[in-house]
Amino acid sequence: MQGWIKLHRKLLASPFFADPNYLKLWVLCLLKASHQQTRQLVGNQLIDLEVGQFVTGRHSIEEEFNKGIKPSKQLSESTLWRMLSRFESEQMLNIKKTTKYSVVTVVNWIQYQDLDSSWTANEQQLNTNKNVKNYKNLKDLKRYSVVRKKSDSKKEETEGEPVSKENEALITDIIHYLNAKLSTKYRPSTKEIKKMINGRLNEGYTLDDFKYVIDVKCADWLGNVKMEKFLRPSTLFRPTNFVEYLNQKMPIAAEVDGGTLSKENERLLRKIQEEQANEKIGAYSDFDDSPKHLQ
Repeated sequence: MQGWIKLHRKLLASPFFADPNYLKLWVLCLLKASHQQTRQLVGNQLIDLEVGQFVTGRHSIEEEFNKGIKPSKQLSESTLWRMLSRFESEQMLNIKKTTKYSVVTVVNWIQYQDLDSSWTANEQQLNTNKNVKNYKNLKDLKRYSVVRKKSDSKKEETEGEPVSKENEALITDIIHYLNAKLSTKYRPSTKEIKKMINGRLNEGYTLDDFKYVIDVKCADWLGNVKMEKFLRPSTLFRPTNFVEYLNQKMPIAAEVDGGTLSKENERLLRKIQEEQANEKIGAYSDFDDSPKHLQ
């Protein structure tokens, strides 16, 4: 198998990063996932695979994971499958099981692995199949680097773009929805709020996405004295938070007021406190004209 994948720096904040077995299994999933639509023969059956999918089974995942590892340190197929199921419970992947094989889908594969859609046909030609063999000389490598910088700079400008009439209406709807949930009086005309929401809208997120983020964090934090103060636009719609909250499962029940925080909320609280400390020393600002996206 040839080619390469991209790893987002958000992986550093994942609880799985500290566990070498979980980290290896996750990277294995990324490496096995198909980068294009394809068909795979399993026994006598042809399986259609979409981008970000791969076929596996208990025996095959055990064999691939343990290749080259001393027998005493190898993991059993049941342990590896429980780890895959943990990824699924964290909404990192989906597993469709049959009696003979399973099709695994890496969630948000295109978001993190696909090329920017704004690349021209010639630029995409350089990266066909994401294969290093396409880079035939140093000139191609330099050209690739320049194109990526231009593409990344466009993503960093999303919050600084002018607000369209359509986005103006959506920003008003979002803030009204937030105020209704929290009995607050945030104004959609506030410059900083407008800029932050406009940035997420320009990244392709929808009104329903914003409503889900508001709903899931209200269910999670409302009524908890330690966390409900963070139910505000600057926390909910921050670029590094928004995607994480959008992929969070709806809590079954909120934590009681003043009660012990869950491990997840303890992690989020530490993250928010660190961001606030960074803002005090100028390391990061919610409303910086060039927000710092993780790469």
